[in-house]
Amino acid sequence: MLKKFIHTRIFHDKNPENFTCQIENYFHKKIILLNTNKKIHLSQNQIERIENTFSAYCVAFKDYLRVCSASNIEYPPIYSNSGVKLGVHIMDLNPPWDAELLENYDMPGMITREESKYYKWISGFYSGKGRVVELGPWLGASTRSIVAGLRSNQAFSGQTLLVFDDFVWRKSWMDPYVEEKDRLANHQSFRHLFDRYTAPVATDLTVQRARFAVYDGNESVPPLQWDSGAIELIFVDCGRTIDANQGWYSALSPYFIPNKTIIVLQDWRLHREVPFRWYNQTELFTLSKKQELQMIHELNDGGVATFLYVGGKQ
Repeated sequence: MLKKFIHTRIFHDKNPENFTCQIENYFHKKIILLNTNKKIHLSQNQIERIENTFSAYCVAFKDYLRVCSASNIEYPPIYSNSGVKLGVHIMDLNPPWDAELLENYDMPGMITREESKYYKWISGFYSGKGRVVELGPWLGASTRSIVAGLRSNQAFSGQTLLVFDDFVWRKSWMDPYVEEKDRLANHQSFRHLFDRYTAPVATDLTVQRARFAVYDGNESVPPLQWDSGAIELIFVDCGRTIDANQGWYSALSPYFIPNKTIIVLQDWRLHREVPFRWYNQTELFTLSKKQELQMIHELNDGGVATFLYVGGKQ
């Protein structure tokens, strides 16, 4: 109920100060109630309900703060291949990528329709000053949306999307997304499935097997290395932990272009899951890089948030 109340105010409250006071009063009353019932006995189920309610409140209020702060975000102008200026869009109800048309790829995937549209749209802002990279494509649904946007961008002419994955099948969470015929043995390579589903765009890809951190069956896969120059646009969906994120960031960030490199993080919004899951650490990772990364986009449907690399620590 509280979470619904806060989300309603995020988009409809005309007076943020009034809304903030309402929240403060709500919790002030709850704290007083708790202080006057110090000896009350709570079951484990009741404790978990209270924890989850408070977590939901924190999620919703942090959403609200990000929406409110969007107007304060500033960065050098970036333009698409058609001359459109890149704007700040934090949980917009009618974002510009909504107008993108999608093909029906008829393949397994873990991304939402909004995310597919966004991948296609953001690829239009690639200018050719560096390479385009995708980390963790799984079977390639995201890859095909990215390529759909890049193919209509003249700056991509003569280039390929550089794709990296450890291509290790993990049955516990991958099997439910595919039909029986595509279910592999645990830790088997699924590169052949990726190649099959991305065959229509194969000429636009350069694919390499690499790991971003040691994890669940990829011990023999070589670590990510980079020797292809500057990186302008990167899509990341290769793990939610600090270790996984630090792995790719350490290898690739020296090649980012200040105030130009756009970093699309597929799992960023999963820190909002209630109850909290320890491995949803992507938000913590970006907070640790807050002097280097500036949020510019956050989607409503899915896990995507996008950051501009603004440069190294001062």
